[in-house]
Order: sequence, then C-alpha cells, then structure tokens
Amino acid sequence: MFKLSTIVLAGGLFLASVPTWAATIQDAPVPYLTSSRSVPRNALAPFAKYQFGLNVSGYPVSQLSIGLPERMTVGRISVRGADGQVIEASTMVEDRTAVIKFAQPVSPGTALRVELSSVRTLSMLGRVWLMPVTVRGTESAKDLSVGMARIHTYNN
Repeated sequence: MFKLSTIVLAGGLFLASVPTWAATIQDAPVPYLTSSRSVPRNALAPFAKYQFGLNVSGYPVSQLSIGLPERMTVGRISVRGADGQVIEASTMVEDRTAVIKFAQPVSPGTALRVELSSVRTLSMLGRVWLMPVTVRGTESAKDLSVGMARIHTYNN
C-alpha cells in the first residue's frame, strides 16, 4: 500500500512537468478556432447570428474562408477583434464559400470574432451546421484548414 506522501509527491511531479510537454496557446504554430454559437439558438429565429472565434498565431493572416452549407443564406459577415473593434475587410460570397480579405494582415496573437448576421435556413429544423474554415497567410498562396465551425440550433 502506498503512503499518502508518495502519492502527493508523484502528483506534484506530474503537475510540475506539464509545461514541458503541453504547448500553450501562445505557442500554437497555426491559427485555430476557439468557440462557436448561435444567437438565438432557436432554429425558427428569422434573423439569427452565428459566431465563431479564431485565434491568429504562428504567422500573419491575410484571408479567411468559410464554407457555407446548402440551404443557408447569410446577410452580412463582419470580423471584430477581442476589443470589439471592427477589423477592416472585404467580403465576397461565391460558390457557397465566403471569402474575407483583410485590408491589413492580422498579426499573430490577435483573437478574432467572426459574425454571420441575418442567417436564414430553409429547413427551419434544429440541427448541427458544420462550416469548414480556412486561412491564408501573407506569404502563402494556399489555404490552410483550421477546423470546422460547429453551430447547433434547436427547435424550442
């Protein structure tokens, strides 16, 4: 049977070793999605807002692309920084893909909040909407996938 002091010592050593093997958010080599939500969460809402967060890290980002699901229309897309300030960008929707080109590259360490306003869905059913998100760095000609923005709506 182990002594309590042995277990506490082993636990302390484990916790002390975490920073050596776990990368912190600031150390991430690429941009990544942080959160997503619908306001309101009701699928029958006439003009919902879908939002997701993106942390820019690793390299500056010049463009963001969002794959829009079939049976969904979006009125407007805006991007804000963590301080609530609007990030200047031009938006174009073509072939179910929204492309946001930033006026100035977004530097690493910036947290963005992407908002799709006046979202209408033709199904009006509660479901999970998956939207692939990609970014393009200032030095790159290719898009890099950063994940899927997952928006869950309900029928209540």
